[in-house]
Amino acid sequence: MSRPTVWLGAVAGLLGLALVAGFVIHRATRPSAALGEFLGEEWLELLSTAETIESCRIGPPSETAPPKGVQYPDDFRILGRGPDLDATQRKALQGLLREPSHYLFDSAKACIFEPGIALTFRSGARSGVVLLCFHCDEWGFQRLGRDRYEDFDPVRPQLVALVKELFPNDPVIQGLKERR
Repeated sequence: MSRPTVWLGAVAGLLGLALVAGFVIHRATRPSAALGEFLGEEWLELLSTAETIESCRIGPPSETAPPKGVQYPDDFRILGRGPDLDATQRKALQGLLREPSHYLFDSAKACIFEPGIALTFRSGARSGVVLLCFHCDEWGFQRLGRDRYEDFDPVRPQLVALVKELFPNDPVIQGLKERR
């Protein structure tokens, strides 16, 4: 076999490996079609680019209107402001939200959605709110178009650990169990 033939074979082999590796990396980092369809492009982008994620404890809607200039997430009452997520918490939460296997798209629950946590994602002028309901193990995505709700059962332990970090003095949050 001549040198040019060996050289071309080696180059072709390396290109083939690069294509396979690129495909595998692309598949591993790209959200599934089901997740993209559920959340939509704006949410997927906001989940990746959020510069801050603010945390709030929320309760059922109040009988009175919010103070002037205050917007409650989906009219839920704000019980207390938590800290903004630090870089490690933000990256972990973004990873949980972008993984399709963390959603149960093929199930439904007969549960009243009563979230206790609101996480506001901000990137520039854009914002969206993720509501966490630990009664139903569901997260709700609000703003950026239509509201969306889905089960988060596979990541309940991680979400419980996160909110316990964010609200260390809240007895209700501290009483949450990792498994129901």
